[in-house]
Amino acid sequence: MTNAEIAIFGLFEALSIPRSGATLIHTAFKRIADGSGLEAAAVVRAFCDYKASGTLLMPTMSWRLVRAGIDVFDVRETPSNVGILTDIFRTQHAQKRSLHPTHSVAGRGDDVAEILSRHHEDETPVSAKSPFGMLPNLNATVVLFGVGMECCTLMHHVEETIAPDCYLQPSSLRESFSCKDEHGAPQIVHVRRHLKIPRRYQVVSAALDERGLLARHVLGGVEITAFRACDALDLGSEMLRRQPDFFLQKFFT
Repeated sequence: MTNAEIAIFGLFEALSIPRSGATLIHTAFKRIADGSGLEAAAVVRAFCDYKASGTLLMPTMSWRLVRAGIDVFDVRETPSNVGILTDIFRTQHAQKRSLHPTHSVAGRGDDVAEILSRHHEDETPVSAKSPFGMLPNLNATVVLFGVGMECCTLMHHVEETIAPDCYLQPSSLRESFSCKDEHGAPQIVHVRRHLKIPRRYQVVSAALDERGLLARHVLGGVEITAFRACDALDLGSEMLRRQPDFFLQKFFT
């Protein structure tokens, strides 16, 4: 086994990540690379090898790159703006990428065609038809690899489901983008962007931790966490049903 395989396999086993089923990994690599000496391409290969009998998903979002004045998204060409690991996965390992201009997801595995096929159909980026929205029903695991709960896009699905008017631009301000699929066929996709307001998703990770639902391990001096998507969805939804704007920064104490 390579150094990356030893490190990633040991990490995922310590976090109880199943080899089968679906796993979505949010990533930031610099601090982990500095602390472990691992190379980005080798880490992505190890992710894929560990999940060889399951489904591996990684966000390949481009909300920073696709915007007013730059309104064309191409699943084959538009880079990911959420880190080097995601772009390596997108270009070298993924079998499919969802057709969404701001919140696309790339994946490999038996179920990716179904998971990634309907992302573009709703005007909210993280709807029930998005890969993120499908995670709970897939009994998927979410891994935060070098990032905190603030990067957990599943929480946007909670917002969109329960209190969209608190967290999203109104439909009257939705944007339209020309999106090209893997065959180069264009399609217009409409998007209500998330409001640029600070969230406090760490209240959800704290609740998971209190209930023993958050797994932790360290790689390269950086804490890595994992949890079941359905557990995070249940806790986040409960919070917003009680108080729809509970995730907003103004409630920090």
